Amino acid sequence: MRRIVLLSFFAVGFLWCGAANAICPLPYVLNNGTITDAAKVMADLNALAACSGGIGPCSFTQPGSVPATGGNATFFLAGDCTFKAPPAGPSLCDASVPGLLPATGGGTVNFLRADCTFAPPPGAVTLTCDILPAGGCPFDIAIFWPDKPPNSQIVRVAIPRNVTCPANLSGSVGNSRVAAAAGLEVFVNAVSAGVDFNVGGVTWALGQTVGVPGSAVGFPTGFMMANGDDVEFVFPATADATFADIAITLKCART
Repeated sequence: MRRIVLLSFFAVGFLWCGAANAICPLPYVLNNGTITDAAKVMADLNALAACSGGIGPCSFTQPGSVPATGGNATFFLAGDCTFKAPPAGPSLCDASVPGLLPATGGGTVNFLRADCTFAPPPGAVTLTCDILPAGGCPFDIAIFWPDKPPNSQIVRVAIPRNVTCPANLSGSVGNSRVAAAAGLEVFVNAVSAGVDFNVGGVTWALGQTVGVPGSAVGFPTGFMMANGDDVEFVFPATADATFADIAITLKCART
């Protein structure tokens, strides 16, 4: 029975070689019902093996067959039964591949960033004026009087928060477009609960358009005003003949 099956298998002069995807020609045609020489049988077997390449150590037709060697920490068995390094794939963290995260780097301090790295989050952003840095937050108080002010003219500004102005009104500025005909001072008063306190002023010398700020006696370290107080700018009781277009800005700080 075995001989009949074998003879039937080689009864044709060629076979389809699936592994090589080609027709495998055989040197001998073996016919049913005849006694075949062993050399012819072996020749056909050798031709078939040479055509197909044989069933190697890794074969789709033999499940579980794998090469005996070739793998390591960087080379892996590919689908074509060869060992090679895997192709570059998505990183451990890839926005295009949901669920991929770095294996380490988290904890209670570090958090995953959009660039797929772990890092501590930045500190909470707080406006510097809410934490009152050294010197306080700027709070400038400015006025402008067009043309020449009349006698004893007063300009009052209401203060909506606690404010401190430095000694000698340091950093404050007073300018006029037209110089004074004589020396004069614009007084600065702090008004609290309806009571005026002269805290300083800006002085213009004869022929000058730039005033010099300074503190009044009794306020050598500057002065403070609270929410709801006013600051007054008081022009001379007798208006200067030429002094005009006056701009004054007090450089103070929110406290």
